[in-house]
Amino acid sequence: VKVRWFVIHPLDPAVSAEEANARTRERFAAFGAEDHLRDQSKHPAMHQTDTLDVICLLQGDASLVLDSGETRIKPGQVVIQRGTSHAWRAHGGPALLLAVLIDRPLA
Repeated sequence: VKVRWFVIHPLDPAVSAEEANARTRERFAAFGAEDHLRDQSKHPAMHQTDTLDVICLLQGDASLVLDSGETRIKPGQVVIQRGTSHAWRAHGGPALLLAVLIDRPLA
């Protein structure tokens, strides 16, 4: 089990998609997760893990980005990810999230 808190920021429209993707790859590599990144054409941080993830938005305004669409959540709401490709999008300012990642057997 891993517990992580993380802050996401709105994408900077002045930064090219290529640069945003490169910066995201660097950040993911810094904590050993670059191999989790997926198709970055939908979002620079689109990734997938082999864990059951319980994620709570603590502060800010954010959306969960999935292959099938995007869902906006409010502070205090919890999302459960079961190995799906996903990313987070902040709206209007930084958003603070808390995640509990639970190892699970691969199906």
